[in-house]
Amino acid sequence: MKTGKLKYIATALLASAAVMYGCSDGQDEAVPAASADGAEAIGFRAVPEAGSGVTRASAADFPNTTIGVTATYDDRQNDWTAYADIQNELATVTDGTGDYFGFTWQTPKYWPFDGAGLIFCAYSPHDSETGGLLELDPNLRSLNITLAEDVPDVLYASGNAAFTSYNKTDVTADLGEFRHALSKLTVNVLSDDTVNPVVTLNSLSVKTSRASAVLDLLSDGDLRFWAGSDLTYSFLSGSSTALSDTPYSRTVYLFPGTEEYTDINIVLNDSSYEYSTTIPLNGVNVTNADGTDSGVPVSLVRAATTTVNITVTGTSIQEPGRGIRLQGQLTDWDDKGNLEVTIN
Repeated sequence: MKTGKLKYIATALLASAAVMYGCSDGQDEAVPAASADGAEAIGFRAVPEAGSGVTRASAADFPNTTIGVTATYDDRQNDWTAYADIQNELATVTDGTGDYFGFTWQTPKYWPFDGAGLIFCAYSPHDSETGGLLELDPNLRSLNITLAEDVPDVLYASGNAAFTSYNKTDVTADLGEFRHALSKLTVNVLSDDTVNPVVTLNSLSVKTSRASAVLDLLSDGDLRFWAGSDLTYSFLSGSSTALSDTPYSRTVYLFPGTEEYTDINIVLNDSSYEYSTTIPLNGVNVTNADGTDSGVPVSLVRAATTTVNITVTGTSIQEPGRGIRLQGQLTDWDDKGNLEVTIN
């Protein structure tokens, strides 16, 4: 197949926005029964973010089905292995009461008899449910994350980073907010009515050279990256789809702040010629609402989606210097945001 003789004008429209965080009040969740020897049980509850539209918490509204929880003594803040009874313990998300989600321990857990104070950290989903894509570090406060096509929506509870202590005499213990750890990139490829109907999209791919990182569970999303960890999300391999004004759309998870290490590639074909172009994500500026270039480079933001609309227009073009024209605007991400969790 010949290459390079046929080119198309591709207009990329970008949109990115942050999520608003918040919490809402609700009824208390029932506390599990005490043990036979009188130990006080630890129970969980969680509320959805404000403005999410959730009026009654059901397990289906939580992004994952499980969470992992670790506790340590309040005077051992630098040693999360000190409290042996709660180390990366699995809890299942359940339907709640009122505005609150519920959680059920896989193995029931109880407050220390002696009234010792505990502090907590948590993440979701539990690493045992992810096929190795998540792995809690032996220090029990760092989460190793590897991106893949089936990587989950990773959440972490950072609200207890101030090490608030709770014990068996407290009514509730506030674990804090579950927050998204990752960013989303959505790529839409479409055409206008000037494009020859025989033109097809033969490949769409998103490549990142930052595919593995370590998340500090006690921070506000701090990440340490593994150098040389490459990943290419590939779509339409070995097949093709006709271009139209209905976008061919795919969404992938990426680490926040990695726009410098992210490229989008598309391959077009009209049965005679093939045209391939690569768009570096950090080469795109956000466009103002009035269509002017803001001069502000796009970024991948934690808990936000960056959307790139690539519109193919015209037929073949031979003039030098013609190619990709990039625009952008801001739109809100209406996916599930943070979840505030407390321990009863």
